[in-house]
Amino acid sequence: MVCFITECVNPLTPSIMGYRAGYPQHLGNRGIVGTPLAAFMFKQAQNRLTGWRKALKVADAKEARMTPFQPKEPYDWEALLALIRRAFAGMEGRIDPPSSLHKVTPQDLATYAGEVWVIGQPPRACMVLTPKPHALNLGRLSVDPAYRRKGYAHMLITHAEARARALGLPALELQSRIELVENHAIFFALGFKQVGATTHPGFATPTSLVFTKQV
Repeated sequence: MVCFITECVNPLTPSIMGYRAGYPQHLGNRGIVGTPLAAFMFKQAQNRLTGWRKALKVADAKEARMTPFQPKEPYDWEALLALIRRAFAGMEGRIDPPSSLHKVTPQDLATYAGEVWVIGQPPRACMVLTPKPHALNLGRLSVDPAYRRKGYAHMLITHAEARARALGLPALELQSRIELVENHAIFFALGFKQVGATTHPGFATPTSLVFTKQV
């Protein structure tokens, strides 16, 4: 509102706010208070405020949909599994041994012993959390390829940190296949440190790296 008054009173110009037609240039620097134009501008300002409030409500609703939540039955676990498979599809042919994801079923997700967290309806991103004595394990961190680079992975990891603190655990822990160097770079950027490696049965060298982050 201050900006409106400053622009319209000193100086008065016909082009401001689109009021070219009939702008009362004869008022000079006396102002516009009490004029029909003042009432009109006040009404326009009210309309703008109403529009902003509506926009904020929409933004808040969108933000609510983007807040991680735990699915409750009935839930479309098949859609969630499809999301995870899309997210992990880029690993095919790159990692050895192949992912065990092809063995996972919707029922496995529905009955997961830890916590399943999802962003979006329909799902855009998800993760599973498993409490261990020394840390909260973060697995199946997945973002739909169509919604990458929007901060969903960061949002989930931040939420995982909060869950670890709530559970009284000092750290997050996750594993990533050794070939997925682009994922490692993301984890380092998010504050994780590589603390070890694991080897699948039948392999002589490490196949996964272990990362942790203190919370």
